Amino acid sequence: MSGKIKLENIRSVSELDFAIPDRGVWLLTGGNGAGKSSLLACLRRIGYRLAFPIHFPGSQRSDKLDSFSGAKITYELNGDSVVYAYSGVRWVPTPKKGGEVLDNFGFKRVLYIAANADRITPRPEDFDVRRTARAKRYIVDNANTIFATDRFSDLRTVNVTRGAGNQAFVMGHEDSPKTYHSEKNFSMGELCILNLLKQLVDCPNNSLLLIDELELALHPRAQIELLRFLTAEASRKSLTVIFSTHSVSLLKAVQRSQIILLNNTGSGTVEVVNGCFPTFALGNIALDEERLPDSIVYVEDEMALNIVEPILKLCILQKYNGNDLAPTVRVLPIGAFHAVVKFLRMNLGNLPAHVSQMAALDEDVKSESLKNWTTQGDSARLAEFKKIKDRIHFLPWTPEVALSASMMSNKDYYRSKIRTEFMDSQFQLSLVEFEKMDGLAGKQLRDMAKRVLKELILELSKNFGCDQARIRKILCDAFAQDFVLQNKSTAMSSFGPFI
Repeated sequence: MSGKIKLENIRSVSELDFAIPDRGVWLLTGGNGAGKSSLLACLRRIGYRLAFPIHFPGSQRSDKLDSFSGAKITYELNGDSVVYAYSGVRWVPTPKKGGEVLDNFGFKRVLYIAANADRITPRPEDFDVRRTARAKRYIVDNANTIFATDRFSDLRTVNVTRGAGNQAFVMGHEDSPKTYHSEKNFSMGELCILNLLKQLVDCPNNSLLLIDELELALHPRAQIELLRFLTAEASRKSLTVIFSTHSVSLLKAVQRSQIILLNNTGSGTVEVVNGCFPTFALGNIALDEERLPDSIVYVEDEMALNIVEPILKLCILQKYNGNDLAPTVRVLPIGAFHAVVKFLRMNLGNLPAHVSQMAALDEDVKSESLKNWTTQGDSARLAEFKKIKDRIHFLPWTPEVALSASMMSNKDYYRSKIRTEFMDSQFQLSLVEFEKMDGLAGKQLRDMAKRVLKELILELSKNFGCDQARIRKILCDAFAQDFVLQNKSTAMSSFGPFI
């Protein structure tokens, strides 16, 4: 059962509207001061009455210090709502029986786990080797899996007299099973995971699990194993797991749909971005060297790069309306199309799973090369191609042929673009050589298109005293703008898979 929470005037947050997600694992991220910890505290209140006093303690000395005056937290479910406001002493609900709204959220239990160094160490009078008991198999097995070890196989528990029901962990020495380490000799990461597992042992189905930056004490490899464990548990027990994190490793390891970004706009209003691209989330929290594109498109040559790149930018602008949710896409030229196929297949395991890798091959590969392979019975090449066929897409044309044909049919348009770029109103564009393409087809057409374009680009670069790359970019950008403008549906259907 879904619900909503609205935070107002809580610490650095003036306003934050959050829809509680459905079952599954969700990574909650954002820059410092975006409200992650405050939001988790408010979510904890759904099942824990002392959440506000613990997470939002007011000053007992001055109403000018640590004051939550004006703070409000609204819970809404199916049209019913309750508002908690700080009275100066405690948090008061309106209406007073509004707590029933929280009961209806449908969570059997709400668990909150944060990284902390609190340890329970038995006193000498508490500990007797004969009073230790083997830790539950659930804790032992999952701790060993998360840390990729078997050292927790000797994990035991002992009841201590300090506090009814308190139970401490101890771990046997490998060389002497009759002596033990207490919790004060556990690393913070080990202790955090053990406490998490201890709470999850008897966690009922349909519970809400809130994790606040637990990964801070863990090696990246252990972070990924923890994520896998939580994903399996969420599926097995129908849990809603909201994991607050700054971890680049975790954000790269999940699907885009699992990322929830809290984006502080600067005025205190926090925008909740659901399903944002990992690069956008990482751009808010990570260093430059930790950033990777959301999508990499491998093409055959520089001409394909110069045409595909501006078309993708225009398609992204059209699809995402220029907002920050747009993906980051890189286009990389590799070589002949069979080299692109081989490179793509070999490189799939070299980048994180969240980076989409695809190939954009020239149209002639589909219309000629693949047909020839089939006709000739070239099973080896066809087999290699089929291994990654779902990652291979085809351009609606061969770049040089499409650009040449476009220039022939729209000469004035390209002349205008060149005049504007070089501020030369007297420039005249001669395409006499392009007439040699008339009546040609297949490889002859492609070869001729490449030749006349190469000669034109060389001539223009000499006339204007610039390098050939600048001329090529002017022509390709002009083609991209005209192609997307005149063929919007074709452009989106052909280039949509990359964005």
